[in-house]
Amino acid sequence: MAKSKTNSTIQISSNQNDVNPFQTIQSLITRTSNATKFADLKPVLTQCLQIMSSLFTEQQKQLLELTKQNQEILKQNSEMLQYLTKPPLPSLPDSTHGSSVSHGVDKELLRSIVIGGIDESLAEKPSDKHADDQSAITELFDKLQIEVSIDKCYRLGQPKADKPRLMKVVFATSKHQQSALQAAKDQQQELNGIRIRPSFSKDQLQNITAKWKIINEQLKSQYPEKNFCVYAGEICTSTGPNQKPTPFNTSH
Repeated sequence: MAKSKTNSTIQISSNQNDVNPFQTIQSLITRTSNATKFADLKPVLTQCLQIMSSLFTEQQKQLLELTKQNQEILKQNSEMLQYLTKPPLPSLPDSTHGSSVSHGVDKELLRSIVIGGIDESLAEKPSDKHADDQSAITELFDKLQIEVSIDKCYRLGQPKADKPRLMKVVFATSKHQQSALQAAKDQQQELNGIRIRPSFSKDQLQNITAKWKIINEQLKSQYPEKNFCVYAGEICTSTGPNQKPTPFNTSH
């Protein structure tokens, strides 16, 4: 009886994604051992090289991704370590926190600012003093280059010999107040020592004062060598009576 000849041609899968690439390589190795001609080995070796190249490329991608994840973890660990060793600077309470807009006086607060550092007029007549104050306010807002409509402005409290009184300015709308506060924050170098902040109610001032005492105690415990104050709505360090306070942050 004649023996049937075994077909030694190697069949290669047309879809490499159907099986695991390592299983495909193992299958190709097995088929290689059954090959009887060099021509039968060529497609097998070609496919092996293609699969190994794909595996190498995929491993490179995974390595890059792992490296990226590791760098992110190191960054997070560094930030956490910085936070634990030097806590973030406490924040002053929000100017509108706990306020109510159910009454006319509270609504007026949302349209108002308080300005400190504008010299008082040397004029003798009260009307002339008021006119000088209005002129100073107009000049200030022109310097900040903001368009606002002012309902009224006036000095707060009794005159003092050692420093000018604060000035309260009430705008036509709350948007004008927000524009003035934002401009003062963005252009502090243009203010030349003039301070601008929101207008607070009595309860808000008491709340801010109480919280500032707590914040000051925390800061003094962490940085006993520094003197802290609130200037232009920011926590600052004070180095002397004639020097402008410097905004403080924990990176110092």
